[in-house]
Amino acid sequence: MGKFTVKQVADMLETNPETVRRWIRQGDLKAEKGSNKTGNVITTDSLVDFGNAKPKYRPNILPFITPQDILRNVRNNSYHAKANDEPLDKRSAGNTNKLI
Repeated sequence: MGKFTVKQVADMLETNPETVRRWIRQGDLKAEKGSNKTGNVITTDSLVDFGNAKPKYRPNILPFITPQDILRNVRNNSYHAKANDEPLDKRSAGNTNKLI
């Protein structure tokens, strides 16, 4: 599982860091509070959940997600690989060719 800073996520999603902080405050993007110096830390799982909630940003997130992240989220039934946001059938969890 990868971890990203607010700045890294802002660059990834081609948006302003303050927008990412607003998403965190509003609960749209889950983050762990690091130290005052390092700020918030966003996990790959949080990015996948965010991509499911806001499909507009999914193409920007996918390059940063490993196959292991996808499989972990499929097992938790939280990843939607299809453009129309249909949940993946649990039987397809072992077939990674359908996810990308």
